[in-house]
Amino acid sequence: MKKLSLLALFLVMLFTLSSFSSIVLDFRFDSDLDVVESPISDITFLSTTSEIYGAAWEFPEHTSEIIDSYSSFIFRTKKSAEVEELRVVLNVNPKGKISGYKVLNKDADKGLVERMGYVLRQIPRPMPVPGFDNYDAAEFLLIIKK
Repeated sequence: MKKLSLLALFLVMLFTLSSFSSIVLDFRFDSDLDVVESPISDITFLSTTSEIYGAAWEFPEHTSEIIDSYSSFIFRTKKSAEVEELRVVLNVNPKGKISGYKVLNKDADKGLVERMGYVLRQIPRPMPVPGFDNYDAAEFLLIIKK
């Protein structure tokens, strides 16, 4: 087990998809985490008191399948098809609703940002992880890699 330092960017979920190599949800967390290797060699989860995720909120498992089903819609233009990695920050409010998002790619055009917003409105709300005293707002980093 390897300890990671405070305020580091932590990997929360990694899903292997059919059309893209991976979707990653990251979370900034304010404590030490243990890295746990999964049986599948290309997937690594971080573990804290909340078992796997280390956050007070978690997205349902089928979220990656929903995002994958919209991949041709997200990257349907010539310019957006050139994007190798799409990074999106998701803001989750204390009630568990996605309250905002920001596409971090500088080369993302207006259409790509709007299509990503549409897709994010289609995904289910994050669910609270049992065992936390309070469920504060959180930011997740969604990374879609080709």
